[in-house]
Amino acid sequence: MSKCAEFDRYYAEKNAKIILAPSRSINTPEGTFINYHFVSELEDNPYRIRIREGRLEAMKPKVYRPVGMIQVFECGCNLKSDNYSERVVDGRLKDVVEKLKADIIASMDKSAALIVGEDDPWEAALLELVKREVSNLIMKR
Repeated sequence: MSKCAEFDRYYAEKNAKIILAPSRSINTPEGTFINYHFVSELEDNPYRIRIREGRLEAMKPKVYRPVGMIQVFECGCNLKSDNYSERVVDGRLKDVVEKLKADIIASMDKSAALIVGEDDPWEAALLELVKREVSNLIMKR
């Protein structure tokens, strides 16, 4: 982590790897819940892996198209801390990710996402997930 928080967020966002994205679209009237599983190596020990799990609420995007103006896009997200958990396990990042991926696929959770990224600031990777999901929604329209 550098001394520049803005650079750290940018770096974390751009280096996030979305291994599994939710198969359920965020295009629902009531918004969508994304059950995220975020995996990262601890900065001081690459064989200690942090797994963060929780629920992200992505509100349905609103698109405004005023006559003669550019399109305005509004999207909100809210982290649900009541479902947040964190644990540290021993192992190689690749092995932990493959095990989690298999577990998620077996669970058939259409709202699940698996992300690998920087340990800090890890929240930037969640924003990247939401941005990609919203972009996919807009491209479908």
